[in-house]
Order: sequence, then C-alpha cells, then structure tokens
Amino acid sequence: MSNLEEIDRLNVIHVSGTKGKGSTCAFTESILRQFGFKTGFYSSPHLVHVRERIRINGDPLSEEDFVKYFEHIYSLLEKAVEESNKTVTMPSYFKFLTVMAFHVFIEEKVDVAIVEVGIGGEHDCTNIIQ
Repeated sequence: MSNLEEIDRLNVIHVSGTKGKGSTCAFTESILRQFGFKTGFYSSPHLVHVRERIRINGDPLSEEDFVKYFEHIYSLLEKAVEESNKTVTMPSYFKFLTVMAFHVFIEEKVDVAIVEVGIGGEHDCTNIIQ
C-alpha cells in the first residue's frame, strides 16, 4: 500500500467549496488532459457506479482494475486490523475509497490528481494531502 511519503509526492489539486466542486474538477481535468497531462480524478458521490469516483484520464476504472485495487487495499487493511488485535478498525466507505484513490493515482503514475473534498472542513479525510 502507498505510504504518506508517496502521497506527498503526488501533484494534487484539492477542490473544496459549497457549490460547483464537481464541475470545477471536471473542467480542470479536461484542461490538463488537453495539455497532455495524465490525470487522476477522485469525486463523490457517483451517479451510476462506484467506479466513477476514481478516474484515470477521464475514464472510470475498469471493473477489472477496480476489483484488483479494491482487493489489494482491503487485504492490507484487514491484515492491519488483525495485527492490531482489533484496536484498529476498518475505515468507513468514503475513507476506504479515498485511500484506494490515492493508491491508484500512485500506481498509475498520474501527473496530476484532482481531488474533490468529501464532507469538507478540517476533518475531511482528503486533507491527508499536503
């Protein structure tokens, strides 16, 4: 699994606000792709399928890649829970997908990751980025 140093090396555009986050992220990603950047995009909620939340170059992860990354992250987190004698718990749905998104962006070697905040504020788990 990706560590914090790897996450800190990502070039991230972190988008927050009360209205227009999704549109701002989509416009930003489109512009960056037109200039040849490989992009990662993490947003919520999804409209039809959870794979829409994590995109590479504008495309949702394939079912195969989603399952591959999901199972990898899940097994690592499950192991951490077991090794902690259950003092560590599995993250919530949104936190899990956030960890997975950052891992995908690192593995896919994106040039820029566009990340939309979830709940917002100081306790938003997307604030892990520097």
